[in-house]
Amino acid sequence: MAKPIFHSPLEATLEQLFATLVQIVIRRDNEIRGQQVRRMTLEEIKVVEYFAHIPWNEHEQDETEMDRRAWWEATTYAAKLQQTRINLRETSEDGVARDREQVTVGGFVPFEFFLPTKSFWMGPYAEKWSLRVVRPSPPNQLHWNNPFDFSDSINYSTLMETIPETIHRVPFTPSDRRNQFFSRRPLDSTTRRDFSVRFLYEETDYVLLGDEVQSVLFYHIIFRRDIDFTLDELEYESHVAYIRRSKSGPRSTLYAFDWNHNIVEHKVHHRFYQHWLDEERKKWVVRERGSGKFVRGRRNAIEQEAFKMWMSRQEDIHPAWQGSLKAFQAKIDEATDDEWQMDNKERIRHAYEYWPSLMRGA
Repeated sequence: MAKPIFHSPLEATLEQLFATLVQIVIRRDNEIRGQQVRRMTLEEIKVVEYFAHIPWNEHEQDETEMDRRAWWEATTYAAKLQQTRINLRETSEDGVARDREQVTVGGFVPFEFFLPTKSFWMGPYAEKWSLRVVRPSPPNQLHWNNPFDFSDSINYSTLMETIPETIHRVPFTPSDRRNQFFSRRPLDSTTRRDFSVRFLYEETDYVLLGDEVQSVLFYHIIFRRDIDFTLDELEYESHVAYIRRSKSGPRSTLYAFDWNHNIVEHKVHHRFYQHWLDEERKKWVVRERGSGKFVRGRRNAIEQEAFKMWMSRQEDIHPAWQGSLKAFQAKIDEATDDEWQMDNKERIRHAYEYWPSLMRGA
């Protein structure tokens, strides 16, 4: 059998991939029998990494099948969400559910059911001689979605889903991209992430001081993200901010944190803006204000480009991974054409550490 040689598993046919797998299995059997075997070639190492990273059934799915599966996932979630709304109506008058399991969807409470943290002025003279009082969110919601058990290892390789058309409050023409979710992975943790909203909770505990038991008040700040936030909504809120600025003149993008403005829409208004490519034909994109990167809506562009770079290498370690994290980020930015990605730093760091770890584990 002739040894199939290819530059990257992404360019190889299934016959070439499985022929290489057969060679790997024969090499393993000979090694078990105590025979002296050669070291795996770079092509064989790439194939092992490829099948370790890509599910087997993805070889049989075309773009239509992926869209169909994504649509099924979105509509199934919508049905579960509706059932959750019905269950929440059965809660007691004080807002505390009789059965905690009733309000969960597969163990997950949707973002819209968390009551926000509020703040207000208390005193006779408003802001001049009053106290700024913060009213925490209900304490029974603190442990929903297990925020203290959140893992920092995030898998971004899932597909992007489409959703039905959204009805907007102001006239709005979306860009020519599909309406897509940014992330379908629930995020509730003590770590801040993109598009995450801050919640403050009070929790009372008791400690023994000498012979007396004293109550102690603890404050927890939890960051939660709405998995239903879409590219369409980001473009819409950027459009709303553009209209407001055009009517009232330029507005500063710097603002002091306020619990009452602690919402995703407010964050979008200050962080993203419409960039017009053609004023006459009304062609525009959204850009992030800090980095100037374009928001194109691809969920896993960083992972895709890192995958291509690693699989096309001509040595054990790709040159992009031999330098510093900052140099690696520059190469990824170049490969993605400066596209903005949610949780950009965490995702680049994950790609930078993940692929060389395969070599160490080999």
